[in-house]
Amino acid sequence: MDLAAAVNVAFATLRLHDNVGSTNPLTDYRQSPVHKTLHTASIGVYDRWIVTFKERTPGVIQLTMRDTDTRRADYLAIDVHTESDVRAAIEAWQEKIAWWRWRLSVYRLQPGARYRVIQSFTDYYRNAFEQGTILTFVERHFLPYEGGHTIVFTDARLYLQENESAVILTDFDTYFEACGARAERQAEA
Repeated sequence: MDLAAAVNVAFATLRLHDNVGSTNPLTDYRQSPVHKTLHTASIGVYDRWIVTFKERTPGVIQLTMRDTDTRRADYLAIDVHTESDVRAAIEAWQEKIAWWRWRLSVYRLQPGARYRVIQSFTDYYRNAFEQGTILTFVERHFLPYEGGHTIVFTDARLYLQENESAVILTDFDTYFEACGARAERQAEA
């Protein structure tokens, strides 16, 4: 089995078990092209890759992904050799893949939606964001040269820099949650 075949089997397995029944560009699965030099590919959603495929040797593909919730710093890995191995791995990780699929990120913030701070923190410029604060999102700007995200809320501005604020950007859902009826509708979509 080659890398492209492994990715296609995994993608088909995820789509087969996909019971969402909608076409939401934020949460629909997508796959990366196979990187011919690095021998890698990925499957994920709009704002994150969830499962990574690495051809270790011809016929041996390693699947990796981050674990979930309180173990999200840990990685899961398995070597597969056949299409049935790929299916079995994806089915075993199905709940974890779905968990990552729905996590909030800076790229999923919706104008007019309200978000609650669920863990106090300070941003790049040392502005404090206290647990329980509810903020209404207006817009997000990204400065590629600086790696900076400016997230504008009606009552505050949040400044995150890719290197200095990496933990907040990577695990945004541990700092913010959507609140209100709009959040429930988004979760159902």
